Amino acid sequence: MFGTKKIIVKRDSICMADDCTAPNACEFAYSSEETLKDLVIKISRYLPEMKAVVWSINNKGNPIGYINFCSEDKKFELIIENIRLADLDNHNFYCKFYDSNKLMDFSITPPELLYPECETLLQKVKKYEKTRKDLY
Repeated sequence: MFGTKKIIVKRDSICMADDCTAPNACEFAYSSEETLKDLVIKISRYLPEMKAVVWSINNKGNPIGYINFCSEDKKFELIIENIRLADLDNHNFYCKFYDSNKLMDFSITPPELLYPECETLLQKVKKYEKTRKDLY
């Protein structure tokens, strides 16, 4: 369709079957008026739903938002301005998967969960991503 723009979203594998079909990618068409919030809603329908999981949505290696599957309803959070998708200079996104096992310190015995001062998995993910620049 003439004038249709596309966003490419890739995501982490969550199981061995995903590894066999990697890269796990999807294209979304968007209109000139759609925003990041609209994209996050589309992405939330694309990602596998699992309990006690947070997905970090990244653009150019920087988190732009989170989808939190740790509550009854999945919750979305944008951490940047809700701009129009047409105004983005990069239309490639990556979704990183986190559960509590990914935030364990295995260098000690027995392993301990990182950031015990954080009450929720989402808070732990945000803190982890602030301290790591080599994630994407």
